[in-house]
Amino acid sequence: MDVVSKTTNAGPVGFLPTGDYSGTKEYRYLMSAMYNRDTWLCIVLGPNGSPFKEDGTWYTVKGETPGTGANWVKITDGGLAAYNEGETAKQKGNTAQQQGNASEQKGNVAEQKGNTAAEKAALANEKAAYAQQQGDYAKTQAERAEAVAEQVVEEVLENFVFATPAECRAIVTNYR
Repeated sequence: MDVVSKTTNAGPVGFLPTGDYSGTKEYRYLMSAMYNRDTWLCIVLGPNGSPFKEDGTWYTVKGETPGTGANWVKITDGGLAAYNEGETAKQKGNTAQQQGNASEQKGNVAEQKGNTAAEKAALANEKAAYAQQQGDYAKTQAERAEAVAEQVVEEVLENFVFATPAECRAIVTNYR
């Protein structure tokens, strides 16, 4: 069987992307524009239901914001919602980052306090060791002083001579 084909004038087919919507630009049938995070398709038609005027030029629309009139249809859904969710997530991320930074600062302060406490403890240990050394030195000095005193007493006692009663009388009476 032979393949039979037929040509039909279907009119313009396909979208013509134009970027972000501009209120000063003229849009015609099947032109698309980005507005409020979604893609909108211009579907402007003349009174005869055709996108073309009698002279073959396009019917156009200018200054009609997508979503406010009958000449636009939204062909994507959720762009604004997704954008808002993304912004919310971004804000939550920024908040989490700020909280993390605050926690890090608190951690740094705690670490500094810990280091200060460790330094104070080390200083207290040094002072205690110094006080122990001073106590040991004082004890040693006291023991030496006691030893010297005992030695002096022993030497005095060793060299102490007791006079006889006759010698005592001679000293008192100046008798020789």
